[in-house]
Amino acid sequence: MNAMVLAAGFGTRMKPLTDHLPKALLPIHGKPLIEMILNQLQSQGFDKIAVNAHYHAGKIKTF
Repeated sequence: MNAMVLAAGFGTRMKPLTDHLPKALLPIHGKPLIEMILNQLQSQGFDKIAVNAHYHAGKIKTF
């Protein structure tokens, strides 16, 4: 199955936390939010996952 994670927003309502880090990489219980989302999708059988990124996209790509 295919999935798309929408992670392109600026996270303006979460400033100053998102000044230097996209909200997808903000830690929740010590792990980046996107890691938790990707793990959950994989555990549900999604094998092709695309991430739509814009704000600090390079940091998401590096992750």
